[in-house]
Amino acid sequence: MNDTLHIFRFTVRCDRETNAAIERAAKAAGLSPTGFVQRHFDGIAAMIDAATKPAPAVMRQDIERAHDLGLSVGEMRVLDQIIERTDGDEHAEIGVGSVARAVGMSDGSVRNILSKLSRLGLIIRIGRTGFRGTTVYRVTAEARAQ
Repeated sequence: MNDTLHIFRFTVRCDRETNAAIERAAKAAGLSPTGFVQRHFDGIAAMIDAATKPAPAVMRQDIERAHDLGLSVGEMRVLDQIIERTDGDEHAEIGVGSVARAVGMSDGSVRNILSKLSRLGLIIRIGRTGFRGTTVYRVTAEARAQ
């Protein structure tokens, strides 16, 4: 057996009401109740990791480039993450959490920035893709030119 791989199993104790709510939510997400609870705790662990990870250093060139684009450094970094994930059709399937971790911001801040980038016409929301909470955006030519 490989000693580097440790798998632990936990039991969640709850009342009938909470159990029924978990089962309904899991069914709506297309997961088993166990998988649903596991995904919840994975999200908590990711938030802890993100909170302990230092934010990327801001360099003078980042500030100047963001200023040239008319964006804050954080907004520019989110846009760069989306552009980095685009396919040949200029579409990017992103999850708010993964972008937030990559740029060292909270999920809420990234959601606000996505809304602003959309209002500015730099990205266009195409729609959600599935139960993983990802959304497809199209990067506009204006964003690419910058």
